[in-house]
Amino acid sequence: GRRTLVKALLDIASGGVESAGAESEERATLRRECWHAALKVLTNLTNENRLGCRCARASGGIAALCGALRERWRGGVAPDGARDVDGAAAVLGLLVNLIERDNDNCDQLAASDAFTDEASGERLSAAQFLAKIYADSRAARSADGGGDAAGGVGDKAALRQQGEAELAGISVEAPAAIAVACLLRRGVAGRRFAVASALERRGVRAGLRGLAATIADFREFCAQAGALTKSAIDMLEGLEADLSRVGGDKGADEDEAVAPTGTGAMDDDPYELALEEDSVDEAPRDTEFWTSAWS
Repeated sequence: GRRTLVKALLDIASGGVESAGAESEERATLRRECWHAALKVLTNLTNENRLGCRCARASGGIAALCGALRERWRGGVAPDGARDVDGAAAVLGLLVNLIERDNDNCDQLAASDAFTDEASGERLSAAQFLAKIYADSRAARSADGGGDAAGGVGDKAALRQQGEAELAGISVEAPAAIAVACLLRRGVAGRRFAVASALERRGVRAGLRGLAATIADFREFCAQAGALTKSAIDMLEGLEADLSRVGGDKGADEDEAVAPTGTGAMDDDPYELALEEDSVDEAPRDTEFWTSAWS
């Protein structure tokens, strides 16, 4: 059959980077590069773009990414036997694009039953699994000495390795934190107390406020680099405020939905409201690029 470009790219993303049989190192490298390239294209197509998010949703984007994220984060998938941190970061970045401004995608992610705890076999909600990823990443960095360079301050190679480890960590932790915040804001993640407790059990003592701090650090870094639009900054600030508020509300009913607050609320975001007037039929001429048949 014929597929749209977005569907074809999502099929590549969900297919993973492993081969069913033996293959040469060159072919394995090519397979991995194609997988990452597909995710990069999808990330560009869905960045602050409602039409791109709709196309991904129509092509089963959330289910595809849930499967890809689950596979990338399990142990033993990287060449060194560890988790595929780079692959997980790429999937998380795309996942955030799909849910941060599209409520239907967010609801689909919240309803996913694709996740389990690798150690216990316990079924996890999407928010709990994302919180686990966040905590696992922080724990891994702490186990490596909290990011301290093993060779001392004068060891440039060790310092470079430290910087790379910190960058890899934040590339996972920031989108994981943003995704959890989006799910909790919609009030469909359920049992926010369970998410906060899961964080604390895994060593994130600040709970939801720890996620808020990570988002704030990420926002400030990207804003200084000129990598965020005004609407993106507003949205992140709203998520930070929500997490800080519910993170300090220890007496709240654990099943109570979290009502959107702050200027960055999804339904009140200026960018979101402006795009409400748009429709697929009124999209620019380059819309054909999204829906063209892809063999």
